[in-house]
Amino acid sequence: MASRGWRSVRARTTLGATAVVAVALLVGALSFYGVLSASMHSSTERAAEQRLEELAERAGGPGGKGIDALDDEIIQIIGPDGAVRAASEDARDALGSTPLPSTTIRRR
Repeated sequence: MASRGWRSVRARTTLGATAVVAVALLVGALSFYGVLSASMHSSTERAAEQRLEELAERAGGPGGKGIDALDDEIIQIIGPDGAVRAASEDARDALGSTPLPSTTIRRR
């Protein structure tokens, strides 16, 4: 019996079923990763845009307190030339007029 090895129908069926399940799991995992990654990227971008709009409204809106009034946040508004246009109190204390190393969010 043992000498038949992979020649038996049972062994070939088991090997085939294992291969099919492995491929299905791999396709499912890659699909899940793609959907999750896209969802997280989208929600992060949406949150950043909302935060940017909030800060822009606060900095330039009529009657706005400006970003000086923000507590426990390091925020800088950088102009197109790369200079710091405005900064929260914590940002000024920590960095002075040095711009933060940026992962910039540019308003469209």
